[in-house]
Amino acid sequence: MARPLAVPEPGRLAHLESIRGLAALQVLLLHVFSAFFPALVFLGSEPVWARILHGSPLFLLCDGYSAVYIFFVLSGVVLTFAFQRQLAHPAAALLSRVVRLFIPAFCACLLAAPFRLVFGDLHARAGLITGSNWLVHAFSPPPGLAQWLKDATLNPLFLGYDNSFPFEAPGFAESINHAYVAPLWSLSIELQGSILVFLLVLGARATRFWPVVLAALALLIFRSHFICFLAGHAIALAIQARQRARGSLHLPQALAVGLLVLGGFLCLQEEFGRHAEFGRLALTRAACDLSLFSLPCQAFPQKIYGAIFLFIGLAFSAPLGRVLTRPAFVALGRLSFPIYLAHWPILMGGGSFVVVALAPGIGVALAGVAAGFLVIAATFALARPFSRVDAFAIATARRCRALLTGPVENRAAPEAATPARS
Repeated sequence: MARPLAVPEPGRLAHLESIRGLAALQVLLLHVFSAFFPALVFLGSEPVWARILHGSPLFLLCDGYSAVYIFFVLSGVVLTFAFQRQLAHPAAALLSRVVRLFIPAFCACLLAAPFRLVFGDLHARAGLITGSNWLVHAFSPPPGLAQWLKDATLNPLFLGYDNSFPFEAPGFAESINHAYVAPLWSLSIELQGSILVFLLVLGARATRFWPVVLAALALLIFRSHFICFLAGHAIALAIQARQRARGSLHLPQALAVGLLVLGGFLCLQEEFGRHAEFGRLALTRAACDLSLFSLPCQAFPQKIYGAIFLFIGLAFSAPLGRVLTRPAFVALGRLSFPIYLAHWPILMGGGSFVVVALAPGIGVALAGVAAGFLVIAATFALARPFSRVDAFAIATARRCRALLTGPVENRAAPEAATPARS
């Protein structure tokens, strides 16, 4: 039996929550640009300046897909620490995870419903004005209370959207365009990844040859989202091993910079790799074309690995760690999940209204700028009250776990011991 692993001190890894905040900001900017400045996001017939900007490191500021993969890696780290305290009660641990994700998802759909009723298909008119085909088709759920109930209770966590599950089941998952809150597509993967991490933590206690097991499992899931959760689990174990040896949790600065550069390159090259004239890295093409006994290849495999390298570089760089523990970044991190969930109806409703109302008078570009500023400002304004929903979800999940395990375990393992919210 492997020896028990210590949970890191909360202060040692507090900057991980700041990384979550930066990732949420990336998603927000991606959706703002996709709606109001599509030439900056979608390659095709855009002007030369937009293509240059798209291929520059500045594009990482709005690379929302890589940001979601960073969420997954971070969940693998945080959940490893959390589940290590909860192995004696697996049902309680997994139920509390469902509760923690379900409440914000339901409330996000509840928030989106009046926006849909008031603004209707105004986003489609705004998309025609800005030239965003993405905006035209998004936020188009079938009418009816039954559809809303299904989208608020079943789709986000249990049924998923489009490619939320490793194996496609035609007619099973809802189209992402039918979602009241499209960013909820990631929560079904979060729940599946949570189960995976729990099984990984359980296995790590059962054998001393866990690195070999992880390597074998990586061959099965290396082309899917789940490699992010496995990477996060491995990072958590490495952190704990370093702490037992009283070693530094920081990488040499040259290595941290190298990982950041490599991760950024993979994420940016994937953008151009989606188009035949640019191609994709030969190694990625070969990995996706192989008929291995592995889960299917995801749409953005290079971004998955780029996000893993970016996370390691950000999390274990001493200078960046000092920057990320500043109050502004920590505050952003605490609002990350509310930002991720609340911005969607604001963008589809209020932002689209601004474009439709102002474009005839001041032009499409200035209307897009005004709409973008409105969406960002309103999102941050709404994120603060919505963070109470997030706090309520965490507290309710803790109470549910206490009902099944008793107060002793929960007092011995407080929620604050995790280095970042998940």
